[in-house]
Amino acid sequence: MANGKKAHVGTVPWTVGIYRLNGNTSRYDLICGGSLISPNLVVSVAHCFWYKGILSKQISIKDNSYKVAIGKYDKNFTVIEKYENTIKMDVNMIYINEAYEGSKNIYAYDIAVIVLSNGVYFNNAVSPICIDWRNKYFEPNGNEGKIFEWKSIENDTSNSVLLETSLPYIDRPSCEKMYTDGFDIFVTVDKFCAGSKLVYGEDLDEEDSGLGLMYSHLESYYLTGVLSLKQLSTNNSITLFTDIKYHMKWIRALNNKHRDYDTTFCVLPAVEGVLYSYVGSNEILAHGTFIKKDITVNENCDVGYHKAYPNGFRVCQGNGKWISISEKLCLKMCPPLLSESLDIKCTLNGKFTNCSNPSIPGTIAIPSCKPTYITPIGLEDTPFELICQSNGMWNNQLYKCKPYCGKIYTDGKILIANGTKALFGSAPWNVGIYRLNKATSKYDLICGGSIIAPNLVVSGKNCTMYLKKN
Repeated sequence: MANGKKAHVGTVPWTVGIYRLNGNTSRYDLICGGSLISPNLVVSVAHCFWYKGILSKQISIKDNSYKVAIGKYDKNFTVIEKYENTIKMDVNMIYINEAYEGSKNIYAYDIAVIVLSNGVYFNNAVSPICIDWRNKYFEPNGNEGKIFEWKSIENDTSNSVLLETSLPYIDRPSCEKMYTDGFDIFVTVDKFCAGSKLVYGEDLDEEDSGLGLMYSHLESYYLTGVLSLKQLSTNNSITLFTDIKYHMKWIRALNNKHRDYDTTFCVLPAVEGVLYSYVGSNEILAHGTFIKKDITVNENCDVGYHKAYPNGFRVCQGNGKWISISEKLCLKMCPPLLSESLDIKCTLNGKFTNCSNPSIPGTIAIPSCKPTYITPIGLEDTPFELICQSNGMWNNQLYKCKPYCGKIYTDGKILIANGTKALFGSAPWNVGIYRLNKATSKYDLICGGSIIAPNLVVSGKNCTMYLKKN
């Protein structure tokens, strides 16, 4: 396949790279692809593991000779891309379909199921592809499916990453008719094709084998086929896939057989406001991190959350289960209460507290209008209080008070203005308008005015003309 576009990290959380230990280099080399269908099962193809003279088609792996990487973006086993949440796992067992005999049986029944040493926990980065267990969906010819393969980009042969390619579906009868040189014998009863004679395609690499071709139904992707064969030296994209529906009974039996599995780790749950770290470390552990059995993890609260008790921790007891000292450590705090027209009296457990900061759930706020404001109609004689709830929201909204107009509030000391006695504070709406005197660096009074709104002052026209002129 060619002309694939670069996939985003995390696009296909069920894509699996299957690696084998290279005895010469002591490194793990990518040999095939696969698709995760359950916490501990991967579907691939038989020819990746079969060899002539093989004694058993149920291969028990006890020497770490095989590993898988789930959610892998870069082909290299040791390279981890930024934001890549790859899970690496040992292989416990490989099942090759009992009817598979390689070229002797023209590569029919080219399918295998891999059992992982432990089950994985699903999250946004690692999840299974759907299987059409009830055979509900039918793919018409031309319907485009997607396949993801590790290929080099921009002539960079040292850096192979996941590329996405679209391939149109071709049913088996139509596919057989496309081959006139004898290759049609490989289009066995459990095969279908995908691709086009009009679209350029390269020869397959060995590690392309086993990659899953998926089709979308009801906004979910279903595994329809696994990549098996391609005619050598053809320059089109037509490829043969083993049809999953012909092996559903066999896959289901293995799925049922290996449904129960033991896990020696736990996954950190995504709990709002909770921060995790290892004991003795300040490094924050991401939600979804796998923690080994018997390891203790500290729990703290993020900014904006109240810690309900001094110390929080959880211990992994294996089988995915935690021992935790409490179900609710971090309580989301309510936002600050701020108002220009209200005085707000707040208490928590009978003690005064400051609601201009984030408030702890259980805080009670009682607002009242400031002396220069009037209570809205309908609230004059009605007790009004707000309570900070456990979801970090106040149970009600603050009301707004209206400012008094034309009312004198003070009986201050006597001042003299133009021979007439005036009281300090007699006119709280009175405004002095000042202009900077550059010669003295002081502000000189140039006009008067009256405030009529929080941000509006009425003055005389002559005053504004003076301002414009100067």
